[in-house]
Amino acid sequence: MNELDVNEVVKYFFEISKIPRMSGKEEKIADYVENFAKERNLKYIRDSYNNIIIFKESTNHNKNDESIMLQCHLDMVCQKEEDSNHDFSKDGLDVYIDGDFIKAKNTTLGADNGIGIAIIFAILNSNKISHPRIEAIFTVQEETTMEGAQKIDVSVLKSKKMICLDNMNEDELWIGCAGAKIFEYDIECNKQENNGNYALIKIGINGFRGGYSGKDISKNRGNPIKEMGNLLNDLYAKFNIYLKNIHGGRKVNVIPRECYSEIYIKKDDFNKVNQEIMNYDKLLKQKNSNDNENISINVEKIEQIDNYSYDANTTKKVINIIKDLKDGVYYKDKYGNPLVSLNIEK
Repeated sequence: MNELDVNEVVKYFFEISKIPRMSGKEEKIADYVENFAKERNLKYIRDSYNNIIIFKESTNHNKNDESIMLQCHLDMVCQKEEDSNHDFSKDGLDVYIDGDFIKAKNTTLGADNGIGIAIIFAILNSNKISHPRIEAIFTVQEETTMEGAQKIDVSVLKSKKMICLDNMNEDELWIGCAGAKIFEYDIECNKQENNGNYALIKIGINGFRGGYSGKDISKNRGNPIKEMGNLLNDLYAKFNIYLKNIHGGRKVNVIPRECYSEIYIKKDDFNKVNQEIMNYDKLLKQKNSNDNENISINVEKIEQIDNYSYDANTTKKVINIIKDLKDGVYYKDKYGNPLVSLNIEK
């Protein structure tokens, strides 16, 4: 194939960025891809999952030419700044150019895999690029369940060679594959009612860099859920604490940037507990001082809706699971590349 028109690729990327494409809600971007094919009289197939295959014949009209498959996915990782009111289910991205970079305001950019879609569009739309027969595949839910790739009907495809436009760098060729497994823990819980001697406090751990659980997992970035588990373990050993709730992160394939917990403590212990948390805050900042992270821990008393929490046994179960689960790279190959990794989320 001849060299692509970069301006054409960028034009399509900006158009794509206006369309919501959350995993599992790819209807609008699928409509856009379908209309693209219709407007150019290109044969296409769209299935009930919103996977789409577009066909374009060889430019030399030689039916004996070996076809080639171009592959990308329609969905994107949906993350935003904490103070953003962006709704990925209905809002397009606020994309802009900053020097040599394309960026998005307060959200992820969606270049994974919007740039792949844009490149394929530029190829399919061109009348100048010489190419063999093309089978362009657009799958759904790549960022979550891989259901699109699992359910798409490949019996209609003839290509023996595929170019996956979902790589990180332009100057690299990857041969291999990746997979993911999501584990969910169910805990048998018991609750209790706390008397008036207890106060409810909220602990927030914020400012971690986060990142993609595939690409960035080997960079030893901190995980606030792990740190919350370690902090609660220290508090549990020194004070009578009872967990009301804990939550952190937003997506299973994203390294979390924040974690929050609510615990009941004795009212008389507040100053001591607060000091213990501030001591942990200092240690945490020292440990992550070279990671360009703006980590902070904050504590606040909050108004009680009710006096219920998990009992001591359940509290300890939750803490132990978070504390004992490994986070980060689990196995490496002889070259130091991660083979198996774990990311604690939600």
